[in-house]
Amino acid sequence: MSETGLTSEQARTRLEAEGPNALPESDRRSGLRIIGEVLCEPILVLLILSGLIYMVPDALLHGLKHLMRVVPRMPAAAWPAH
Repeated sequence: MSETGLTSEQARTRLEAEGPNALPESDRRSGLRIIGEVLCEPILVLLILSGLIYMVPDALLHGLKHLMRVVPRMPAAAWPAH
């Protein structure tokens, strides 16, 4: 390598060997995919199941109250951590 940079031949050789000097594309997630990932969280599944089970034995009102506490928190779980 010279003090002014690579020669055209060196640049062409590196391009063929290593590919272009570019950052990899980020993994873009759709809104539906994010919702699916949130719905698959074990704690959320447990909370929803507990709310549904709670509704069965004549406690429909209490079960609905439980679900009303869980569902509004779903967007917070989908929000990126970084």
